Amino acid sequence: MCSILYPQSKNYMDILDTRDLAERLDELEALNSAEADAREMMEESKIQLEVKKLNLEFHEKRLDDSRDTDSGVEIEGVEADTDAAEREFDTAETEFDDCESDLQDAIMDDSDRSELNELLALKEEISGWKDGVTLIPVDDFESYCQDLCEDIGDIPKNLPDYIVIDWDATSNNLKADYSEIDYNGETYLYRPE
Repeated sequence: MCSILYPQSKNYMDILDTRDLAERLDELEALNSAEADAREMMEESKIQLEVKKLNLEFHEKRLDDSRDTDSGVEIEGVEADTDAAEREFDTAETEFDDCESDLQDAIMDDSDRSELNELLALKEEISGWKDGVTLIPVDDFESYCQDLCEDIGDIPKNLPDYIVIDWDATSNNLKADYSEIDYNGETYLYRPE
């Protein structure tokens, strides 16, 4: 979330620009994608581990059967096959553990997932999202309107103190051109396209 001075403001306001929010959305979507990829790799690794486990069990049974028949020549080959299957299983187990660790590192926390969902909803609701739409906190709208009126020349910037403008009424009049939207627990006003 960015805070900017807008327009040429004397007052510091927490105004958001959807282009900045779009960047954050891209970051969160990348995290979400990385988590999905890690889950997929974990599933593939789990399958490979099961296959290697079954292969090892097959070779161990074969070795036990060969020992029961007491065929010395055959036992050496079966032992070699069993040793190879055991190494393959150990490698698969290590890969599975690595995938499990990668998945734990890639899992998004609840706040990131919640923020992702909020940003997706915001993107869906606001047209012109990528072009940049200004979101003004409702609490700062009166100050925003005062700065806006001064910046566009409707009100002189150095208006004498004895002249009083009802900024509450002025901001209420300007609100007719704005829509409300909630984001991150706060209500914002923006000008729809």
